[in-house]
Amino acid sequence: DENDFVWLTDEHHGQFMKFTTDGQLLQTIGAKGQRSDTGVPADDFSSSAWKKVTHGGGPFNLPTDIAFAASGEMFMTDGYGNARVHKFSSDAKYLFSWGEPGNGPGQFNLPHGVWIDRRGRVLVADRENDRVQVFDQDGNLLTIWPTELIGPAFFYVDDDDTVYIPEHNGGMISILTLDGERLARWGDGPINRSCHGIWVDSHHDLYVVQPGEWGRVRRVVKYERQ
Repeated sequence: DENDFVWLTDEHHGQFMKFTTDGQLLQTIGAKGQRSDTGVPADDFSSSAWKKVTHGGGPFNLPTDIAFAASGEMFMTDGYGNARVHKFSSDAKYLFSWGEPGNGPGQFNLPHGVWIDRRGRVLVADRENDRVQVFDQDGNLLTIWPTELIGPAFFYVDDDDTVYIPEHNGGMISILTLDGERLARWGDGPINRSCHGIWVDSHHDLYVVQPGEWGRVRRVVKYERQ
């Protein structure tokens, strides 16, 4: 975050954990192993559990990502076993949630990544609906980007407001404006299917978490800015 703390999402234990850069645990949000009621069986930790969500629930059920507003308020996507975005105060008090399973406006099928842009909007990667939905910080839907995306997973937005998105189901990387207009796209399709994390360094070089051959661990691939 902006204070140089490292936040990790523990999907299976249903927790968000705050660390110093030398690995000291400072804070944990969420009760370990307690899963909210969403219709997903308690013993289902699979990546396809989202298909069994029958209704939105409270925090958390196999959560996926966290983002911070300028106020310090937190927004968490709860996607693999839920279909909601949760909002917490800057001191980690639960405020409210929004979202239900489905493909209508404001509904989610695996909300996977979240980012707060410079305008204060909440960008949500609605992965299995192949779209990005944009909300205000009260959970009101503002727009849905019209750009074709195949399983958008996460975001990185740089200081120039350029948006980088790994397309999990398409094996592609897209670069877009904050209005969802595509600037570039590349990738090897099925070879890189399941690409997940993405980040950009101070030199504007790009790092993408991509799979190796099936059955092998993922790898981080660096793309240098030309």
